[in-house]
Amino acid sequence: ADAMRIEKIGELGDLLSVVIAAASIGEADGAAATTATLTRSGATSGDLTVSLASDDTSEATVPSSVTILDGQASISFDIDAIDDFDADGTQTVTVTASATGFTSGTDTLDVTDDEVSLVTIIDNSEGSPGFTPSSSSGWITQSSKPLAYLENTHKLRLSDQVSGTQAEWSFSNLPNGQYKVATTWWYTPSRCTAPYTIGWGDFGNSSGGVLATKDCDQTQAPDDFTDGDGWTWEELGTVNVEHGELKVRLEDGIGGASKNLIADAMRIEKIGELG
Repeated sequence: ADAMRIEKIGELGDLLSVVIAAASIGEADGAAATTATLTRSGATSGDLTVSLASDDTSEATVPSSVTILDGQASISFDIDAIDDFDADGTQTVTVTASATGFTSGTDTLDVTDDEVSLVTIIDNSEGSPGFTPSSSSGWITQSSKPLAYLENTHKLRLSDQVSGTQAEWSFSNLPNGQYKVATTWWYTPSRCTAPYTIGWGDFGNSSGGVLATKDCDQTQAPDDFTDGDGWTWEELGTVNVEHGELKVRLEDGIGGASKNLIADAMRIEKIGELG
């Protein structure tokens, strides 16, 4: 370790600073939910027009510009909360102030949600309401598996599967809206590709219909998101529920006869209203 050298090579330019009064606001707080103070450094002679911007106008908005008057160093402006219809949790909004010849200033605030997130999980435990494994195929119930949801799962060797729907999860009495559907599984190299179909009714055979499909590689870990309890999930799709029910089918596993198909928990979350 030897000497360290610093050298001042210039002065700071004029700066803009933004200070938001509230650390957080509710999305239902409406107009003038909070205020912010914009300050310029350096000389205060002459009017200064400053452009303002919010990086998420679906949560909070600001005036397009404000003017700091001659002889003044600062000005206050309102921040309006925007009430959307999505259950999207707390969102962080950045407000930026910029003007020619000045270094831009920023500040942030949190906008809290007023929609209640509706989450429903159907486990695969034996006898769980809403979960139906095929009685034709040779499903094996397993417990004490740390990588499985609540440490239990259903496993089917592909050599023992009888072609058709292998398992079904049925959600009923749902408020209409937009739902995110996700599943999880106990993954190992001996797994197969699992084809999922999301629908309602009888999936369009005589009523109802198919809403989305997705094939999942069960040799890999589900990794789209982790919930508040630490379980990881793979998203199968976002669909509109218009008839109060939602079903997910696990179809024939794809792979060699020695591979295994897994049926584990299914999770749905209402994330918005229908347009």
